[in-house]
Amino acid sequence: MIRAENHILKLDGRTMDCIRFGNGKKTMVLLPGLSDGLKTVKGMALPFALLYGKLTKEYSVYSFSRVNELHEGYTTEMMADDLSEAMDLLSLSNADVIGVSMGGMIAEHLAIRHPDKVRKLVLCVTAVTSGELTKKRIGLWKQFARDHDYISLFCDTAEHTYTENYLKRMRPFFPWIAYYSKPEDPARFLIQADACMNHDASEQIRNITCPVLMISGENDDIVGIEDARHIREILPEAQVHIYQTYGHGLYEETNDWISDSLSFFAERENTK
Repeated sequence: MIRAENHILKLDGRTMDCIRFGNGKKTMVLLPGLSDGLKTVKGMALPFALLYGKLTKEYSVYSFSRVNELHEGYTTEMMADDLSEAMDLLSLSNADVIGVSMGGMIAEHLAIRHPDKVRKLVLCVTAVTSGELTKKRIGLWKQFARDHDYISLFCDTAEHTYTENYLKRMRPFFPWIAYYSKPEDPARFLIQADACMNHDASEQIRNITCPVLMISGENDDIVGIEDARHIREILPEAQVHIYQTYGHGLYEETNDWISDSLSFFAERENTK
């Protein structure tokens, strides 16, 4: 039976939703994207265990939301510091870390600011710096959120995330999914959206010392793939996998990226 637990962590005057799933002896941290601004990981331990079943044999996987007490001006650096504090609370260090989309931005700062927490790092469909494409997309989503138009928010996100074959199956369910995805607190989404739009680790990224794998979709219409193409100019030993037939939603449309991540984590590190 797969272990699946839901927790609320109490940090210094703040709380954070956290889940743990899997039976493995190794430790993994999995960070979700901007969707955390709509729904936290609260209650999602079993669904995640089923969705990411390939991870559960080798790993005990922890997934952390952002703190529940976000305020305007919160940054991806601050979110990384919160994550480090949560990992200290659980006595976690030297973990294999996967950051997806905005979660990858936070993971970058975790590896930069708290290198003892990260053994190896997978950056999936993310960017070192939010470019004009990302700001354009998220800027529109912010307007939908301000207008409480969550059907338009979800539909626009999906249309720019998934392949057409995937969308054909999903479109009939858009209104239903959008209804159940609407946030209890729209401000939480807006704060995270601003943090994502303002993300810039271009000056600090070269300070990452752990092995890095960057996974991108050739047709990513949200963060693009420029940083994936140029990451080796900053981190010469970084590995890059670009999926030719997918966009930003590759992490939901294929499990190949999980297999690639597990292979990367299993590789012996080069002696420096």
